[in-house]
Amino acid sequence: MTAGAVWLPGAVRLAQPWFLLLLLAVPAAWFLLWKQRGRRRAVRYSNWTAAFRLGQSAAQKWRYLLPALRLLALVCLVAALARPQVESRQVDRRVQGIDIVLVLDISQSMRAADIRPNRLAAAKKILGKFIRRRETDRLGLVVLGGTSFTLVPLTTDHAALVESLQEVQPRMIQIPGTALGDGILTAVNRLTAAAGPQPASTNSASSGAKSKVIILATDGAANRGVNPANAARLAAERGIRVYTVGIGSRRLTPRLEYEEGGRLVRQKDNFGHTLYWEQLDEKALRRIAELGHGRYFRAGSYEDFERVMLEIDRLEKGRVLLHRNLQFQERYAWPLSLALLLLLLEGVLAKTRFRSLAW
Repeated sequence: MTAGAVWLPGAVRLAQPWFLLLLLAVPAAWFLLWKQRGRRRAVRYSNWTAAFRLGQSAAQKWRYLLPALRLLALVCLVAALARPQVESRQVDRRVQGIDIVLVLDISQSMRAADIRPNRLAAAKKILGKFIRRRETDRLGLVVLGGTSFTLVPLTTDHAALVESLQEVQPRMIQIPGTALGDGILTAVNRLTAAAGPQPASTNSASSGAKSKVIILATDGAANRGVNPANAARLAAERGIRVYTVGIGSRRLTPRLEYEEGGRLVRQKDNFGHTLYWEQLDEKALRRIAELGHGRYFRAGSYEDFERVMLEIDRLEKGRVLLHRNLQFQERYAWPLSLALLLLLLEGVLAKTRFRSLAW
């Protein structure tokens, strides 16, 4: 930026505003022109009454036009010397995405129908919408039951990820149970491997590094594998935030099965008692989210689940970095051209229509 530049209203500035001091000469120039007018040649009349009857011509009535044009040209020249400039703003926009691994529980309890059509089908649909909204992020998918594995590594091919998500079924993992800790560890390993070595106790949000997030969606309680609290601590040490989503209503949900005729009926034990799916361990999920520097959400219905994912989507926004480079385009040619045009007009009029009145 030029030292001493003065900004005008809008995106216009004067690079050399001190030249405007020359405008103080305009009143002096007008005074000199007026004095010169008093010394111009005159024709003597013996009878002024006869001269008065001659009247004033149109040219005489516009006798101040030529000096006015000359002074306006002077003002335009001074404006050109002040170098008016127009701001040309160049903005570079760079979006820094987030690495997100979705950890989805696909245990048998996800077939419960308290969320229509069932928990797993609802999760696949809602998570698919979430994936499509994360245009600038890399996303991956880990599934868990009695164990866990990476179904889709981190990728920007969101269409392929959604397609793989829709193919998820409980039968993919034959080992019964819910290994929440294993699912978190698998996601941590995937995020760490993709990002390279990370120093311990690094908070990615505060350090400016690329954010890494785990979203654990489950309807059960951990009953196999690694302690999920320890897994959440490890995630936090590696700068990975953990969100937990508890799926399912708070009421007891009966287990259902199909009879030979295709009718859906409740499962019963040997004594004829209805069997129910295991209740969600909300306390454990809150603890996991707390240790993982994230938040716990309850999704008791399809609508709740959608609101939860929209909230996480809002919380985890990629950073947009803007680099603004200000450039200025010279506009002194405009007042300079106008000044030359005014001087040309003044010269033409002085040699033609206003010749006898030229100062």
